[in-house]
Amino acid sequence: MIKQADANIQGNNYITQWCFSEDRMTKIEVVPYDSRWPEMFEAERKMLEPVLTEIYHIGSTSVPGLPSKPKIDIIAVAKDLNEAMVELENIGYSYKGEWNIPLQAGFIKRANIDVNLHVFFDSNHPEIELNLRFRDYLSIHPEVCDQYAAIKKEILQDESSQEKINGFPLYTIRKRDFIDGIIKTIGYNRLRVLKSITDKERDFIKNYQDEYEYFILYKGADIIGYASVFNESMFEYYTPDEESLEYLLDVMGKRGTFLTDKTLVLKSR
Repeated sequence: MIKQADANIQGNNYITQWCFSEDRMTKIEVVPYDSRWPEMFEAERKMLEPVLTEIYHIGSTSVPGLPSKPKIDIIAVAKDLNEAMVELENIGYSYKGEWNIPLQAGFIKRANIDVNLHVFFDSNHPEIELNLRFRDYLSIHPEVCDQYAAIKKEILQDESSQEKINGFPLYTIRKRDFIDGIIKTIGYNRLRVLKSITDKERDFIKNYQDEYEYFILYKGADIIGYASVFNESMFEYYTPDEESLEYLLDVMGKRGTFLTDKTLVLKSR
């Protein structure tokens, strides 16, 4: 079934940037847990408080005992992202685009404390809740932390894990199956959209072609649809129902992918 609809969708241009993961690090290194990581986060949080709200420590450095890359991951909310960008640059942060999450602004700071900062302008963004629930689950399940640490070590033993696909290290991509398993275990099932970077995501897409851009619609850890961006006037959407279609359209519209008065090609899978 194919539908056509006229759309009047606009967005902020700063979100449309595509960038490489983190800062093109030449080699990924995972180190033993450092008890100073929470203190480093607190020091950085105090610097960020005048600029951002709902500032949380996430990622492996936020989980006691878990080996990690020695970079503090922080997630936060900005009421006005354009204003926040200027203020963040003033305290040493560099803007790096959305990484692979629509409606996210990624920043890095490389100084006495190395930080990856994930900023959203909607406190209800699904990735905020997901990251906090993932962190909290690992924090109270040390046996799962041990499994995660072993998987990280195993992945890094393969030198190809340092290679990148679409700017993301295979190390990051190869952890996804374990992470998806945790997402299912904690019962997280909100709708969310990610840029396609894994083989599993590409296999889901009908007639995948490298020259196009694809965004994957998830319900929790399960792929249920996607958006194909062919050019400035043609898009395809595959979703199982109207609710998920409405969500995907909303995310892509806010992302600033579309200009005014474009024709959307809507398909139900």
